[in-house]
Amino acid sequence: MTGHMARRYRAKKAYACWDCDKVYLDKDFAQRCCAVKTCSRCGVETEKHYMYTACPPCQEILKAHRVKVVGWDEADDGVVWTDEHNGTWGEGYSDDVLALIEMMKDEDLLPPCYVHPCKANHFSFDPADILDRVHDNHHEDAVDQLEDTEGLFQFFKEWNSKQNLRSYYLKGDRVIVLDQARFDALLSQPKHLT
Repeated sequence: MTGHMARRYRAKKAYACWDCDKVYLDKDFAQRCCAVKTCSRCGVETEKHYMYTACPPCQEILKAHRVKVVGWDEADDGVVWTDEHNGTWGEGYSDDVLALIEMMKDEDLLPPCYVHPCKANHFSFDPADILDRVHDNHHEDAVDQLEDTEGLFQFFKEWNSKQNLRSYYLKGDRVIVLDQARFDALLSQPKHLT
């Protein structure tokens, strides 16, 4: 290539861990990859490639100190999440607290001391998003030239009202306590060890 057609390419550097050969773009990440890591709270050695600064037991203690305790009514449609069980829906999600507890008792497992309430995300189309996309392929005032945009909004309002699709997402900063004694035991542990 010559003249203005020539492109300049910048060479990227990659770094590999000496122990496991995992490749990183950042030299510091490569150097720390297989290094011995310890929990920032209690000092216990964590497993290789562990991505958190606190070990799992200390994470639970720290979480208990930072979450807000709420009632069962905080879960939209009753849906809850836990990382201690697959749940009635899978991936930790359950219909509600009672369904999760029943399922765990059937499997002879101790229910968790808390669960996270979930927030429902209701499916709907926003016609304003559709109209905004008109600008991607047309001139600046193209939306002003469309006919019956009010009809479009009315159509979607009616159509959206017929939809029952919901997706649920856990509220990570809130918990519903199921076993107060076990939760209090977490809270009795200090946030930081000295």
